[in-house]
Amino acid sequence: MTDMKLESYKAPKGEENAGLKRWERQKTGYEIFMQEEGIPVFRGIGVRDTRELELGDWPRRGARGQFLYLDGLEGSKGMYVMEIPPAKSTEPEKHLYHEFFIVVEGRGTVEIWSDEKTGYRHNFEWQPGSMFRIPPNVNYRLINSTNKRALFIAANNAPGMFNMFRDREFIFNNDHPFPQFFGGKGFYDANEQLVATPYNKRAAIRANFFPDIINCELPLDNQRAPGYRRITPMWHGFENEQTGFVAQYPIGRYSMAHYHESGAVLVCLDGEGYTYNWPREYGFTPWKDGNEDQVRIIEYVNGGLVAAAPGGGQWFHQHFGVGSKPLRLCNFWGGPNAVPNEYLNRETGVSALATTREGGQSIDYRDEDPFVREEFERRLAEAGVASTMPPEIYTHGAPQADPNAS
Repeated sequence: MTDMKLESYKAPKGEENAGLKRWERQKTGYEIFMQEEGIPVFRGIGVRDTRELELGDWPRRGARGQFLYLDGLEGSKGMYVMEIPPAKSTEPEKHLYHEFFIVVEGRGTVEIWSDEKTGYRHNFEWQPGSMFRIPPNVNYRLINSTNKRALFIAANNAPGMFNMFRDREFIFNNDHPFPQFFGGKGFYDANEQLVATPYNKRAAIRANFFPDIINCELPLDNQRAPGYRRITPMWHGFENEQTGFVAQYPIGRYSMAHYHESGAVLVCLDGEGYTYNWPREYGFTPWKDGNEDQVRIIEYVNGGLVAAAPGGGQWFHQHFGVGSKPLRLCNFWGGPNAVPNEYLNRETGVSALATTREGGQSIDYRDEDPFVREEFERRLAEAGVASTMPPEIYTHGAPQADPNAS
């Protein structure tokens, strides 16, 4: 129990109000943790390129880093960028929360081992585009095998742990095993077999290590845009949950605007593009209605990222690829949290991917603001790329979505 000096309560007189109506916001447990770690903290909607961030020395990790405290993620998802110097490794650690890594730069290995009760130990190699998970309460260290730096983007569900327990010893030195999240032989084997997710029957691969999500083949999906490709990383122990995705938009195409809960962070894996975000109360046509100042835009390249639904969630957001290569994105999951994103319209039970005309949460191309298409085509022209959006989609709408999908 922490001792703190407290003032005596002062009762109001007559009809005066007790206490204050304006006061300094208090830090959460996770914010205190970030402050104690001593590295910079980025705040905002997104980052054009995480390779350009100013990193600080991180003695506890044996690395350099910067926290990403993105708008809309407070209390649900922790993120950071971490650099391992040439031919160095991170300090061994374990923690109570789930953690996931995407490799931006570098090559090396990871060592993962459990306590003596199971004796499981794993080693595997990583490269740019590798994505893998670290289960709770297992020891691990990341080893840079090259003479250049290695750079990672990490996501986890640490904020809830620190906000609830506020006890570093409990979080970083907990021996409770979680056998449902960690296993022996084959646990980190790569897998290419496509399966259907139990809840929405879209394509998934069940694995805990993906060697290269930048160049891997993606199956056709079509739900977010014509020609859209997608897989769900089906992490062991979370087969029935929305656990992010790896997706790709064809050259010259873009998504329908849509809304859902906060928590999704899109990491740009290849290509370049931009994302619009705006509060739902400004409707389908914020530019046409004179509310363009309420629309936020973030541009990104490979290594950049954006919080897809900031401002407390339920914001419209829309993604555009404007380069000469397909835009490939990863909806980077950080583990379960208190407010799961079901991608369902809770009033209708219909997939959020369906248009609002169908009871979903996406703006049909017929209903979007004319500025969206005009600006997209202008940016494509600047890049020397032509739009490949089917013209009829603006008059007849997107193909009807499966109302049972999500």
